[in-house]
Amino acid sequence: MQALWDNTVSKELAIPTASVLIVRWADYLDRDLQSGEEVEDLKTLFVEQFHFTATILTLDDKRNPQLQLRNGIDNLVLKYDGPCRSHLLIVYYTGHGIGRDDAGLEIAGVRDPTMSAFAAKFDARANWNQAEESLEHAEADCLTILDCCCAGSIMKGSTEDIRTFEVLAATGKKMPTEPPGKRSFTRAMIGALRDQLQKPEQVPFTTFALNEDIMRRRGNHRSHLFSRHPTSSHRFIKIAPLQLHDTTEVPVSAQEASYLTVRFSFKDVTLLKEGQVKRLAKEVSQSAANSNLGINRIDFIEFQQNKGGERWAEFVRLLRVVKQVQRSWRLMIQTGGHSLKRKRDQESDASTPKRFHPAIGAAVASISDVLTPPQSVARDCSSSP
Repeated sequence: MQALWDNTVSKELAIPTASVLIVRWADYLDRDLQSGEEVEDLKTLFVEQFHFTATILTLDDKRNPQLQLRNGIDNLVLKYDGPCRSHLLIVYYTGHGIGRDDAGLEIAGVRDPTMSAFAAKFDARANWNQAEESLEHAEADCLTILDCCCAGSIMKGSTEDIRTFEVLAATGKKMPTEPPGKRSFTRAMIGALRDQLQKPEQVPFTTFALNEDIMRRRGNHRSHLFSRHPTSSHRFIKIAPLQLHDTTEVPVSAQEASYLTVRFSFKDVTLLKEGQVKRLAKEVSQSAANSNLGINRIDFIEFQQNKGGERWAEFVRLLRVVKQVQRSWRLMIQTGGHSLKRKRDQESDASTPKRFHPAIGAAVASISDVLTPPQSVARDCSSSP
């Protein structure tokens, strides 16, 4: 019971983490766009200002680009996945994009025409929808950011989920977008992220607020924020800088400036089942996390039954049954008491009882007299000589 509690609480109160995978094509497949400078600026911003973990995945045509992309996203999920609300996975791509009606979004690199074609072992293309399958199975909140033409083509139907999985696309389906430069989507996003950090009262900020700021900076170029798991009550992803923790010090989960002892008293429960323990731990942990009090641990000390607690619970349940029977009996007496009394008198006059043994009949008569409502007893007494 204690181990189940600790495991559930540790997941819900996990230290927030955010990890970014930045995907681009090798320079010789990116000569027309030259996105390298923007990519480095974005990585620096995520690492130095937001304290996120950021990795650049550079695709080439010497190995299968589809496998490279899938392997990169799979490794991101395997290494950094965790409970939603406390774990965020971001996958960003800049480069060329092609919308496919039957296959979603295809990304592509453009080979330098001055290079000989025989050096290319694979076509510089990969299907994004196929590569990101592992994100569908992740526990963490996921955000895909696409700065390419036809970025909106990624949208496909998906099932509901308690976590949030969003796509921030530079443009809609089969629509072009600005190349790297002052008017690009990525440059506008970098500016919006930096400005949000200058407004402490607005941190953490949502992806909705981020997209609104990006669109104001881009003028007529409209970007789109989609939910991959549409629900009636959509929760936007929140973004904020992470707190830096010195790993040489005492672990955060062990730091304690103060503590509060709370005792739960159960009215009827004398034994907690596994599902009840897990549900209680999850609800308590989420409330603690939402309090913004820096609660980093909730300990399960003991579960103890009061002496006679189980017998008392059984007695309470039995008492409820007796009261219900008593109410039903009183109602029956009130509605049909006179006919029952006449029937009992007739049976007492008979020489041989037809339905009751004499002892049973006497017991029933005694119970009837005891449970007869007070007003009926009063009427019988007033009619006596």
